[in-house]
Amino acid sequence: MPKTTDALLPAPTTSFLPQYVRPDRKLGVVLLGLGKYSQDQLGPALQQSKFCNLVGVITDDPAKAHDWMQRYDLPPQNCYDYQTFGAVANNPHVDLIYVVTPNATHAGYVVQAAEAGKHVICEKPLGISVRDCETMIAACEKAGVQLAVGYRLHVDPVHRELARLGREKIFGPVKYLELSQGYRPDEGDTTRLDGSLAGGGPLLDVGITASTPPATSVVRNRWSSRRSASTPTPVNFNKAWKRPCSGNCASPAEHWRVAPPPTSTPSGGCTS
Repeated sequence: MPKTTDALLPAPTTSFLPQYVRPDRKLGVVLLGLGKYSQDQLGPALQQSKFCNLVGVITDDPAKAHDWMQRYDLPPQNCYDYQTFGAVANNPHVDLIYVVTPNATHAGYVVQAAEAGKHVICEKPLGISVRDCETMIAACEKAGVQLAVGYRLHVDPVHRELARLGREKIFGPVKYLELSQGYRPDEGDTTRLDGSLAGGGPLLDVGITASTPPATSVVRNRWSSRRSASTPTPVNFNKAWKRPCSGNCASPAEHWRVAPPPTSTPSGGCTS
């Protein structure tokens, strides 16, 4: 039986990068929303990127704006607030706006960014409803700008390799796949605890990190092969059943089992 080693992993690829990447300079990025994810992840990462560069921020907090200007050497004219950031349309140094705000606010800000003529990356989930997503897509198509979701795992080498192993049945057909994602919110994490801001429960917000496209594509492929049967069983990927953490998790977690819908609720679990 073949072993999973680094030799099996594909080399990182840049083929997914948009065609508008300019060879003469990095893409100028403005972060809209300066919460923990921007502070702890995106800001530092943009300093290391070969393709992008942080050139500005959008926030209604003057103290945060000042802190980011000092930390990242940003010019004052590249720091906007939520009410006036439409002026970014006149800034030639800004190529795209990365929306990193609570889920329920994504649609409005993406539309405004598109109307300003800037490409948009929106943190996952794209929206809290199909209508919101369709509105964002239509606005970006109308403005002739690119829209992307800030979700990296579909281009992550390890996850792409997982999908390949399943599709090519390197270890045989996939019979069962369990996905886990844990997160411990703190008292100030209102964006996930407030339903009006989060737009849903843990499956919508952090659950999609576990249920990656490569993983679900492996299982989809398995069930699609059954459709030649005389009485195929439809699979609803919008639902999953869950059970509490078994006690060996680092934090309280929800476990989603990607498997055919059970005929009855599993012992100790609940439907969702």
